[in-house]
Amino acid sequence: MAVMHIQEQRRESPSIGWLLSFAPHFYVLCITCHFSSINLAVQDDVLYSFYNKNITTWTDSEKQCRKDGGRLVTLDTERKWKFVKEEIQNLSNSAANEWFIGLKTGYRNRENWQWITGHQLTNPHWQNHQPSGDGQCAVIAKEYPPGTYGKYNDLSCLASKAFICESEVNTTTGKRIILK
Repeated sequence: MAVMHIQEQRRESPSIGWLLSFAPHFYVLCITCHFSSINLAVQDDVLYSFYNKNITTWTDSEKQCRKDGGRLVTLDTERKWKFVKEEIQNLSNSAANEWFIGLKTGYRNRENWQWITGHQLTNPHWQNHQPSGDGQCAVIAKEYPPGTYGKYNDLSCLASKAFICESEVNTTTGKRIILK
């Protein structure tokens, strides 16, 4: 499937207007929301929303993704990880070029990393010496340490970072699917 990239300034509005029209392998998206800027990319019926200017906690990031009908991104396949890793190479944010993803661990067992869907982490792409145990939420980094791309780091869930949401798009009807 072809991938289309969109960067659009968002206007004051409480919700997102999504798919305006659909043709095979081509999406036309309309964004009207209260955030100042967002980057979008579509792959395999998944709409990725890169919130680059909205620096917030993991919990508030997940709340915003849910409000918009999605969830924090789950990079549970190598294909999704590679796609997002490549996308963030073209982006930047003021939070050390790190984005929260939907990966967490428990308070007691910090070795048990799970996606917010409940699936275990099976394709770990941790930075060297990570997870270090200093956090329960994960970010994906553009380039850290230098020369490595798209690696995970564990951080406090109260840290302020940019974030990435995902939502599904039904290619038959052209409608957004609300993720649970």
